[in-house]
Amino acid sequence: IQEENREVGSIGGHVYYEYFKAGAGPILFTITLFSTLISHGILHYSDIWLTKWTDKNQIASVIDHDTRNYYVYIYSGLIGALFVTALMRSTTWFMMCMRASVNLHNSIFSRLLRAPIAVFDNNPVGQMLNRFSKDMGIVDEMLPTTGFDFNFVN
Repeated sequence: IQEENREVGSIGGHVYYEYFKAGAGPILFTITLFSTLISHGILHYSDIWLTKWTDKNQIASVIDHDTRNYYVYIYSGLIGALFVTALMRSTTWFMMCMRASVNLHNSIFSRLLRAPIAVFDNNPVGQMLNRFSKDMGIVDEMLPTTGFDFNFVN
């Protein structure tokens, strides 16, 4: 029985490409990308709008009622649009990650079934099961939330 080797290093870009390819077709990937870009754009523009609004309030302490309502309506619309696009972004992101997980599970399982008997003779079944469980646990539990956090960085 050979001991399991542990490698240290970084993950190449092709691995992320294969993960996204396993989880999203061109339509879902495009929707996720555009909802992310639009959500970030609205987030930054709402900050700019709020800065513009507060600067005008400091310059002219007395603003008429119509102007104040105008700024409130625009800002409310921006926050509503931000809510919708952020919801779409998170839904499409986690949908893409779930599809990637299912496709990777199926791919690994089908490759394991087609492996030659020598693989099972040379490696203990428990070691293979532990390795499979650990790797897929990371893909299922850690990667989606970490990727979403990275996606949210402004």
